[in-house]
Amino acid sequence: MNIYEVIPTFEGGLRHENGYESHVVIAQSEQRARKLIVDYQNHRAGYTRFSLSDYVANDPIAPDDYPEETVIN
Repeated sequence: MNIYEVIPTFEGGLRHENGYESHVVIAQSEQRARKLIVDYQNHRAGYTRFSLSDYVANDPIAPDDYPEETVIN
């Protein structure tokens, strides 16, 4: 499993002061990370509103790259 930051690429996403809300997820691959968020957001919306193309995922975040405790998101 890897840690991914999944970021929306569409207009009208939830906004924070620094841009669109991203999600940090644990998944087996970048595509699975995006699918987890798509499924989660579609469930919350109550219908199929989002697709995989609405999100991108950064390269996996390796916990061993951080020698100290760190807030990721």
